[in-house]
Amino acid sequence: PAPTPAAVAASPQPSASAPASSAESASAIPPAPARSPESSPTQGEKKESGHRTFGMRMQLEEDPQSGAQLFSVCSVTPGGPAERGGVQVGDVVRSIDGTPLDCLENLNLIYSAPPLGAVLALVVERNGETLFAYTTVEMSQK
Repeated sequence: PAPTPAAVAASPQPSASAPASSAESASAIPPAPARSPESSPTQGEKKESGHRTFGMRMQLEEDPQSGAQLFSVCSVTPGGPAERGGVQVGDVVRSIDGTPLDCLENLNLIYSAPPLGAVLALVVERNGETLFAYTTVEMSQK
């Protein structure tokens, strides 16, 4: 079946660190940055305008073989947190911070939970390989 035309804004909330694996070293994906205390607002700080972003947009599709829901990356913000973390257009995101990305409900949970500045570990499929990437929860500039 053709991809479902449901574009979903994906703005991951980063976690403390990305997992390491032999696939990661072969993939040239940069290591996750350490989270600095000043990277997220503290109690009493003024909140920024805009919306939370992971620096990528995903499209909900149906796997033609299994019928399962898939989330493929359809755009990456140039210079944004997902691009800096190695995410590319066409990647299929399998999990974010250990939560399987197999339904819209899980995406909503992932999107709403992490604080600004959190680094999220992603497991993605690219050209038949399973790779690790990361993104950081940031505020959009719009």
